Amino acid sequence: MNSIIKHINCIKVISVLLFLVTSSIYAQQPSISDQKDEKITPQLIPIDGGMNTYYRDADGDTWGTSSNTTQAFVRPNGYASRSGDCNDSNSSVYPRRYYIDNDGDNAGSNQERWYCGTNVPANYVTNNSDCNDNDPAINPSTRWYLDRDLDNFGGSTTFIGCSPPGGSPISGYYRRAGGDCNDNNASIFPGATEICDGIDNDCDGAVDENKPATPAIVTVVNNCGNSILTRGNPPSGITWYWQSSSSGTSTSNSSVNLFRGSGSVYYLRARNNSNGCWSNARKVNYNVKVIPSPPSVTTVSNQCGKSVLTRGNPPSGITWYWQSSSSGTSTANSAPSITRTTGSTYYLRARNNSTGCWSGSLTVRYSIKAIPTKPTASVTKNCGNTVLTRGNPPSGITWYWQSSAGGTSTANASKTYTRTSGTQFFLRARNNTTACWSPSLTINYSINTLPATPTIKSVTQNCQSTVITRNNPPNGITWYWQSNASGT
Repeated sequence: MNSIIKHINCIKVISVLLFLVTSSIYAQQPSISDQKDEKITPQLIPIDGGMNTYYRDADGDTWGTSSNTTQAFVRPNGYASRSGDCNDSNSSVYPRRYYIDNDGDNAGSNQERWYCGTNVPANYVTNNSDCNDNDPAINPSTRWYLDRDLDNFGGSTTFIGCSPPGGSPISGYYRRAGGDCNDNNASIFPGATEICDGIDNDCDGAVDENKPATPAIVTVVNNCGNSILTRGNPPSGITWYWQSSSSGTSTSNSSVNLFRGSGSVYYLRARNNSNGCWSNARKVNYNVKVIPSPPSVTTVSNQCGKSVLTRGNPPSGITWYWQSSSSGTSTANSAPSITRTTGSTYYLRARNNSTGCWSGSLTVRYSIKAIPTKPTASVTKNCGNTVLTRGNPPSGITWYWQSSAGGTSTANASKTYTRTSGTQFFLRARNNTTACWSPSLTINYSINTLPATPTIKSVTQNCQSTVITRNNPPNGITWYWQSNASGT
């Protein structure tokens, strides 16, 4: 019996201690409604008979639900000492303390409310840092700007807080309005009148807003070797001038067309003829099609009857074409060499394979070594030989007898050539300066063959006479007696 009484007393002591501890920790914890985004009224957690009430906390966010409770001396696992969780299956949703933000500057007052839900209630924030909840411009994050030139707008020196530091006419005063782009000039501040002086008078980041409108888009035609930029017509009282830079103010060129042979960017600006204000620049991008460099020097080989012109190797993307005129654009012949049999001048031009632009022409001069004209000759047939007689060659030309049509012997240039055999011989002309040979003159001839010497059959010596008897001549041959060896 005494043991039971002692055990009960011990339980009472523990209950009292737990009551004191839980009262200290949880007495000010709010009792949260299970309704999402409802106003929460804090209340004490009741302690009954030395035991505490615990609330089922399924999501482990230390907030339980009042619909599932238990009584215990020590908080069981899965239970919380406070209720009010409006979504006990989501650990990120539980009651939170919010502060009313009357002026909407994201800084709250000390007036608090508890809400359970995923969204911040309207007109509430999570902090109570506002020092004036009736003025959205004043809060701990308010930036004050030092106004040195006393034009009621501060410059770049700032102070952050509910109220600014003190100031003086000499050092300046802090203002709620900033944005002064020149705090040393009281005539320059946000909202000041903008004048055309090259200065941003009203601190809006733009200079001379009274300037003319930017010129209209320019038409660009990219050609080989140049680009043509064509402007439109400016409004009355405005002149558009071409400029080499975006800030240029040259009035030297207001022509409709501008020819550009280099570069890739130019500008067009409008100028008010009355006040001299300039507009922003119209940027004009263009792309001059580059003209290829003329081909390099060619090799010329002047030969007899022809000249062989040989080009070099063009750069990548470029093709060199042979042309019959300096302005030719034929793409018919890009061979490494070309053979000329007439003329003395030919041309070579480079063409860009992508843009189709042609270079200037390379003039190739050549001199064909002239081939002499074919000689002339006559034929005289004799008994036992034929005499070939040449004509007289032109000045600087020598005619040589040849045994073959392609012969180039210079051994015999005599006037006549006697042939005792054969049926064909040749005569060729040679230029004494260039050594060029003419085609051969083919001379066909025949030789009158001499009959064989007659033969004597017999010689009969008689008294006072001798009888010589010949043999019979061959067919077609007649033997005649002669009184001397050359008689005919």
